[in-house]
Amino acid sequence: MKLRILACFFTTVSVNSFAQEISTAAATSWKREMQTGVNINQATYSDNWRSGGVNSIAIGAFLNAKADYRTAMYDWTNDMQLLYGNVQNKRQSMRKNADRIFLESKFAYRLSKNWSAFGSVTFMSQFAAGFEYFKLKTQPEKNLVKSNRSEFQACCLRHI
Repeated sequence: MKLRILACFFTTVSVNSFAQEISTAAATSWKREMQTGVNINQATYSDNWRSGGVNSIAIGAFLNAKADYRTAMYDWTNDMQLLYGNVQNKRQSMRKNADRIFLESKFAYRLSKNWSAFGSVTFMSQFAAGFEYFKLKTQPEKNLVKSNRSEFQACCLRHI
């Protein structure tokens, strides 16, 4: 009886070990990947820390995504990178320290084994306005003045 049970068991295991599943990745030419994350940082220094430092707290988030389509004759690659972060140092307001929107699409056509023709489109911007903080020379005792330096879809920084 034990021999029959063992025989049935090993037969079942061996049959299952030969079963194959059709991979959906092999059925498509698309390859996708994505990464995301949130970062929270804090730095605190005591008064007797000789090397110095400024107490701060920061938060940031990112999303990276990529999609590639490959065939025998052409490749199409799409890339997206989104990044945003804020930091608050001791005795300062919360300020943006990372801000990026990056979108890129590339298309390549194979002319031969070693040659390809390609074209690409890239879009770069930011989510929020960027500011420069400074003290006026005429009134150094006053708080910092905030000057707008860039906006969403800004192609370059404005200089005052």
